[in-house]
Amino acid sequence: MTKLTKQFELNDVGLRKICIKHQLRQCAPSCQSESPRGDSVLGRYVLDALKITAWWQRGFALGVAAHGIRILSETSRWGWPHAKIGLCSIGGPSTLARMIPVNLALEFMFTGDFMPAARALQLGLANHVVPDADLERVTDEIVAKLLANAPLSIAATKKSVFTTQHLPYGEAVAKAHEILDELMISSDAMEGMRAFVEKRRPVWERK
Repeated sequence: MTKLTKQFELNDVGLRKICIKHQLRQCAPSCQSESPRGDSVLGRYVLDALKITAWWQRGFALGVAAHGIRILSETSRWGWPHAKIGLCSIGGPSTLARMIPVNLALEFMFTGDFMPAARALQLGLANHVVPDADLERVTDEIVAKLLANAPLSIAATKKSVFTTQHLPYGEAVAKAHEILDELMISSDAMEGMRAFVEKRRPVWERK
């Protein structure tokens, strides 16, 4: 499977692997579509930010499309080429300009230049950049680490991060404490602490 984006979605049964492609001319998600360039293009495909946990990309994508751990192949590129075709980006102003200095975001949006994977890593937009041949292996290793941890803990952590970023510090701490309190009464929280004391691997029941 080449030139596409894969995402790992946290749901009620753990991590589900999904693949997404996006056809530029049709503006509709499809796992069979290709762009006119022959590359995979990920565009306006909206998923709950609290579900996406990790994703990898090979090929070309329109913008930073998902929250979570980002793993790119060395040949991956991101782009906001809208000015070249008389449009303006949605994700650039609303997402990219919040993630990197505004002057750098404006340059990418004004010029329509592609962002190579190495630059994305330098700017903190990617967690890992690896050779194409190692992409799935590295992703599988990271996902295996996620699967070993409690799904409810990962979900609570993401909820805490994405629901507190806009809050003043004191309110953010209070909200994060509220989410932890809810998690502490779960069976998995008790199992995790019990397994730690007993020096064994916990068995997660997702409840």
